[in-house]
Amino acid sequence: MAGSTHNSCIHPYSIAMAQIAISAAAVAIAMALPLIVMPLRVGGDTSPVQPPIGMPNCVTLCGDVKVPYPFGLGQDASCYLPGFNLTCNTTGSRQRLLLDTDGTLEVSYIGDGELPFFAVQRNGDIKVELHADGNGNGVFSRGLRLDGPYTLVSGVHELILTGCNVEVTILNGNVTLASCTSLCDEQTSDNEISLIDRCSGGSNGCCRANIITPGYDDDGRSQVYSTGNTAYDVQLRRLGGWNRSADRDQFSMRVFVADRRWFDNTSVSNDLLQTRQPPSKETMAVPLTLMWEVVGHPNSSSVCKSNHSERINGTRGGYTCGCKEGYGGNPYLTDGCKDSDECKWSPATNTCYGECRNTEGSFTCQCPAGTTGNFTIPGG
Repeated sequence: MAGSTHNSCIHPYSIAMAQIAISAAAVAIAMALPLIVMPLRVGGDTSPVQPPIGMPNCVTLCGDVKVPYPFGLGQDASCYLPGFNLTCNTTGSRQRLLLDTDGTLEVSYIGDGELPFFAVQRNGDIKVELHADGNGNGVFSRGLRLDGPYTLVSGVHELILTGCNVEVTILNGNVTLASCTSLCDEQTSDNEISLIDRCSGGSNGCCRANIITPGYDDDGRSQVYSTGNTAYDVQLRRLGGWNRSADRDQFSMRVFVADRRWFDNTSVSNDLLQTRQPPSKETMAVPLTLMWEVVGHPNSSSVCKSNHSERINGTRGGYTCGCKEGYGGNPYLTDGCKDSDECKWSPATNTCYGECRNTEGSFTCQCPAGTTGNFTIPGG
């Protein structure tokens, strides 16, 4: 921190906390997270008064998942920013927060403007409509559109294909994001080779391929060109010269987009590649992480409403909003960013081992009266 080399405690010392930046480090953070992501609180603020997360008189909870504005639920359009309306499915034994209308993407956590990501579970494999020639097409999710706010987090997802003598490709507009081919011969079985070796080469009933991120111009405009609307389209191609009936009997054809760690779980991969019975419901719950940013709303001052908020440029020409240094809360709400009491943080976090005094948007630290030393270290 600036000024941390000062050892005298005669004058107060102001410390500015560093703001979180969304960058390439987000990939490492996403890979370090468990597959079921729990909310994170930066800085350890234990203030009992929590700032609001939603618009007045709007529902901000579905099951145990918080729904902060700009997201919202229900028919009242004032409860969410256009394009950020979600669905709370109340049928069944528990409430489920859904991103898409067909219910394939279930949201388990929504980050705030400084951590703009979703933890999502896709229920089942990608449905591919097969044609008479054995080829087919499918859509990962109709809730993820080329002009929409959501995209897969870069560098942490992969394409997985099980089946015999088929090739699958994931497209974002005209750009190929991933493709792999799975081959089988008459001797391929679910017991003759280790799962890791088996899928690495794509020659034993399954294949895997990392999903890349489409490019964007310097002004944020996508380099993707398409007449379609969905962001992740699936194309399946049946390889000629093989017996289709025998291929289907050998392995079921399934296509997944998933967190790279999912298939490495041996209970998951064993279940998917055994031929005795369909995979369990637990296996078919596929984890994903989505990024989001505000698109189609160029006037950020009308979106970042709090007096202490600021615009954070995104990677696709959009942006998110964040509270300025020394403040926390919801920057999308009027007066949503509140002063953070840094003095309630642990000394290891605010580096104040002396007398801490909170100020608006910051704090001061000094040695107790009648003493001198270095208040930024224990016993200093």
